Amino acid sequence: MHNAKLIMKQNLIYFQKSLPNIYVFINVARLASLSKAAKHMGISVSAVSQNLRNLEAIIGQKLLLRNNKSLHLTEAGRDLFESFSDNFSILEGKFFEIKDSHHEVSGLLRINLSRLAADVCVLPRLHEFIANYPLLRVELFIDDRNVDIIKEGFDAGIRFDNNLQNGFAAQPISGKLKCITMASPKYISQYGKPETIDDLKNHRVIRFRLPLSRRLDPFSFSLDGKNMAYDIEPHIIMNDNNHIRQMLLQGMGIGQGISQLYKDEINSGQLVELLEDFAPSFKQFYIYYPYGYQIPKKLIAFIDFFKFIEDE
Repeated sequence: MHNAKLIMKQNLIYFQKSLPNIYVFINVARLASLSKAAKHMGISVSAVSQNLRNLEAIIGQKLLLRNNKSLHLTEAGRDLFESFSDNFSILEGKFFEIKDSHHEVSGLLRINLSRLAADVCVLPRLHEFIANYPLLRVELFIDDRNVDIIKEGFDAGIRFDNNLQNGFAAQPISGKLKCITMASPKYISQYGKPETIDDLKNHRVIRFRLPLSRRLDPFSFSLDGKNMAYDIEPHIIMNDNNHIRQMLLQGMGIGQGISQLYKDEINSGQLVELLEDFAPSFKQFYIYYPYGYQIPKKLIAFIDFFKFIEDE
């Protein structure tokens, strides 16, 4: 019994001494880089290496395998990371939540997001958010590139779930977007309604040219539960969604867009949804920020206000 208590006490001492080392290890594992972890924590790369050596010496096992080009977790490293990662984030977040609870939400909040993300997720409710936090200044930087938000000095970014970068925490900020096909009553009266996807070959189609890749955004339809891309020859090509909206309202052709952006025109009858049985569920927007990052209260306020809540 005495030996068991002694071993337990020694293990507790080891654990207490290891906590700073474990914190460094988790940041290295999240960012997959010693230098990025050092920069994130504000310490030197040599200090990061020393913390890792100390932790491996205490545990008695190798946690990382690294060379000049890559870094990989060993089996013991994966076990340690999976056991501690989420708990450290919760503890860290709660610590700063309590620490900053007496402060007003203020300062400059910088968000990098695509034009579509701004239109769908933020702009419709931005006036409410600003009214709730009058001391907060907000910068929305509209950018369709995938940039390094840490390097560029942003607090967070908003992108589709398939464009998120490694080393970041993320939360949904929209539901699954629905892509709809539509035209105006004027166009339908002149050219008729397509009844099938193949019928679009005989119609005047308006397509969007992506600003970065310069390629034409394909039409999307759902067939047998799978989203399929269709390269339909366009009659009109635009690189601005607002201009496509104008072309549709003027009866210039058939186009596609996100339903949330056209609900007023659909509800008022200015535009008519077509091929509804083939409408695909689209991707989902997420707000993302550095994993293990001391989230400032201004960003917590933004996330809590705009985050997506699934209907029960």
